[in-house]
Amino acid sequence: MQKNSPIENAPGLALFTIENSTDGIIWHDSEARIQHVNQAVCDLLGYTREELVGRTIQDINPHSTKKSWAKFWKELQKKKAVAFEDEHRTKDGRVIPMEIKVNFIEFEGREYAVGFSRDISARKKIEEEKNNAYTEICRLRKQLEMENEYLQEEVLELQTIGGMVGQSPALQNILRQVEMVAPTDAGVLIFGASGTGKELIAHEIHQRSPRGARPLIRVNCASIPRELYESEFFGHVKGAFTGAVKDRAGRFEL
Repeated sequence: MQKNSPIENAPGLALFTIENSTDGIIWHDSEARIQHVNQAVCDLLGYTREELVGRTIQDINPHSTKKSWAKFWKELQKKKAVAFEDEHRTKDGRVIPMEIKVNFIEFEGREYAVGFSRDISARKKIEEEKNNAYTEICRLRKQLEMENEYLQEEVLELQTIGGMVGQSPALQNILRQVEMVAPTDAGVLIFGASGTGKELIAHEIHQRSPRGARPLIRVNCASIPRELYESEFFGHVKGAFTGAVKDRAGRFEL
């Protein structure tokens, strides 16, 4: 007895393919009512086939309404096929991102929307991680640009300040005090007559501190008008006041 060829058994082969597809396949009628689903849909959403057949698309799609379905149906009748991303809601309430392709077909005098859906949760997670990484890179880049702008303003003065070298008892005493306070978080008051090297001592303390790799923020408070305190210390955005032609980080942000 000769076996039937695959072509002769095409209906059975098609049904077998639908039932064993890893993509979810759902048949809807014009009223959005589910007529048939394959096993992949049941496995993904957590329903039995009997529970799904007879429900509407609104029962499994959190964004679908009767009004939006009517609009979608007209579009599908016109285009015959559409592809988009949407979400499905499982029986236990979880929402899953889906990639969906829908075809319009007519069978035995009735119209159907046949949707092929695929879970894209893993892809969405990767996209979110990439977007978060890009956002963080942009934030760090902006921070570095602001720090670089500040350092460029200070570079000439910083170049004139080097390490302290000397053998006098007074200088050695100062250096011992520098070594004592530099590793701590204590506030340090440096006083002395103009031109005696107070700023040099401040830089030496900073260089020997745990924060030595970060910029030293120098502020001459006497030179800052009171009305500019907030802008100088906390920064401003472009257009905040006359002359604010671009965003600028405040001293406390560096």
